[in-house]
Amino acid sequence: MTNRRKVIFVQGHGMSSPTEVNDWPFQLGQALKKYDIDFIHLAMPNPMYPEVNEWVNFLNQQKFDVDLDTYFVGHSLGCITIARFLEKLPEKNIAGGCVMVSGFCSFPEVPVLQEFCTRPLDFSLVKKHSRDFVMVVSDNDRVIPPSFSEELASKLGAKVIVEHKKGHFVTGTKEIPSVLNSILEIGKIKKKVSIRNLFGF
Repeated sequence: MTNRRKVIFVQGHGMSSPTEVNDWPFQLGQALKKYDIDFIHLAMPNPMYPEVNEWVNFLNQQKFDVDLDTYFVGHSLGCITIARFLEKLPEKNIAGGCVMVSGFCSFPEVPVLQEFCTRPLDFSLVKKHSRDFVMVVSDNDRVIPPSFSEELASKLGAKVIVEHKKGHFVTGTKEIPSVLNSILEIGKIKKKVSIRNLFGF
């Protein structure tokens, strides 16, 4: 019996609940259903006042296995949280890939986020636990400037995709096609073409 593919989504600092239907994580989940991929949107504890141990331990407490049919999507603070989770996985656990949106690994301007960045992190171990990494950035992100995301991408050897004028991909961003496309590309899943896409209506 083959394992079902699944995408684990880890939200950013202060992000809305998993039921927010107007935002891109919900729409991503709906799109993944068409490919028989499960979407697990984790409601991280204390999103307004996150603590690194609490967030990483929360991931450890979840009931999913990490294997090549497992993909992670992180937004903002969720990206470094995923990296810290991967770092401590047993050697045998390797994810199919990680798609990170506006991630960072150094961001001293916000005190509540400092510990996520300043605690030692072995990026060589992180890279051993995921087959691929992609970083999606916006060229006008004023919350996490692109240079911060590119720094994390460099440490992970991630492919960088630059979106135009998408800000920090927060409320009002209804979809990020490059995130879905990256998951499909990493998983070697053939993209489904709709009549609308074929004929432009």
